[in-house]
Amino acid sequence: MAAKVATQGESSSEHRLPPAPRGRLPQSVAAAKQDCRAELQKQWAERWKALPRFAKLSRFDDALPMKSFQKVRDGLTWVQASLLLQIRTGRVSLKFYLFPIKKAETDKCLACEQVAKRAVKELIRHYLLECPAYQNERYQLVGRNAWDM
Repeated sequence: MAAKVATQGESSSEHRLPPAPRGRLPQSVAAAKQDCRAELQKQWAERWKALPRFAKLSRFDDALPMKSFQKVRDGLTWVQASLLLQIRTGRVSLKFYLFPIKKAETDKCLACEQVAKRAVKELIRHYLLECPAYQNERYQLVGRNAWDM
């Protein structure tokens, strides 16, 4: 009966209680850390959305900070993860990226000019899926249907 009265806040007045239970009870350390982490993540997300880089990278992954990429990256080496990020952001050492910054003389695929005698831009899609110069390697890695890659 006394416990029920105490939970309803109808027990002793605060000045009659010993000093320890007076006022607000202290928060647990784990709860304080959880609150702090949530507040920091909220502040980080607000700052991240204000940066110019957010608009560019959000095209690839809406989740912050690229949660789907983090799941894939966990099973990769540092070099593989770095290359995957370069491919996802389009900042890879292919001519379509190097030509505008004057690090390549042309944006055309040299292999296609020599092998197929046609001028094709060296894009990621072309390099990975279409270029005849890498047909054997592509077949060995993914088999007959490279479009499933």
